[in-house]
Amino acid sequence: MTTLATDRFNAAVTAMIGHLNHFLPPDGMPPRPASLTVLEAAERPVGVGNVQGNVERGPLAVLGVRGGRVQARVRYDLRAGTPHEAAIAVQQLQQRVRAARLDPLLPWMRDFLVLEPDGSDPAGLIGAGEWRQSVEYRALFEYRYEDPEEAGSLIVRIPLELRGEHHEDDAVTRDLTRWDRESAAPLVLRGPRTVGRITLLSFTGGGVPPGQVSIRRTFDGAPPGVLRGSMATFAASVLGPAGGRNVRLAMANLQSLLNAFAVAGPDVTLARLGDGPDPPPRGVPAAFTPFALDALRGVRLQTRADRLEIRYAAAKFPGGSSAVVYLGTARGPLP
Repeated sequence: MTTLATDRFNAAVTAMIGHLNHFLPPDGMPPRPASLTVLEAAERPVGVGNVQGNVERGPLAVLGVRGGRVQARVRYDLRAGTPHEAAIAVQQLQQRVRAARLDPLLPWMRDFLVLEPDGSDPAGLIGAGEWRQSVEYRALFEYRYEDPEEAGSLIVRIPLELRGEHHEDDAVTRDLTRWDRESAAPLVLRGPRTVGRITLLSFTGGGVPPGQVSIRRTFDGAPPGVLRGSMATFAASVLGPAGGRNVRLAMANLQSLLNAFAVAGPDVTLARLGDGPDPPPRGVPAAFTPFALDALRGVRLQTRADRLEIRYAAAKFPGGSSAVVYLGTARGPLP
């Protein structure tokens, strides 16, 4: 079992215990201590390789979802002043478990594939005027987690060496770019196409780096173009059948770009590669925040000469920056 899988299993056991504590008697019912003890807890697989499917997160077209099951046996110890009261306390606990399966306000109950009684001991005297009765349950609790090792579609470019009469170097690229302190190539979307949702994954653990960002709807050989002051006015200028072909938006810094996007879900943990000789070392996980921008969805790039570009002002982030940004988009229908 990998370290990530072990951590997720341990977290699942903790979560399962928290849910099972829900069935303990409320304070004062009965007026004696009640407790839950985990007698056994073992990992059980789910499917092939614990793979449970895929989800989308921003520019990640596919992020693997793994999971597992906790097979457990637990014991509830209930105390009361008489054997009869102890037996009633056990019955009430079992009623709460049965009712929980029908309660729509307890969605976590769906994670219990099995939660069934597994025997009960008769009440026993444990002290003056105090009786204890126990009931055991068998549980099969399913859990899920996103596996960064299963992340797909984050290949930005593939270098090629073309051997032949003329030796050439080239690269295969896609609608995705990565900005960091090694490089910050612009995202260039070229027609004919319609622009879809623009997505972004951002890790700014050491702070957002300085440097202007620009967005430009343009075409080959165009002059600088008309400057707009906000994302709203820029979008209004380039959308629709009569949308402008040469319009630009200047943003003061990367934070301004992030502010124009909306958070598009929970953070994604990825094994961020190290940057040269400096820390963090290769493989250290980092939490990337997914963002999405729909304001430019539907911009039509009619010909091969038409482009939509998002550029960082410099060739790369400043040398001391540990920030990493993935910027990409979905391809819409042809215009």
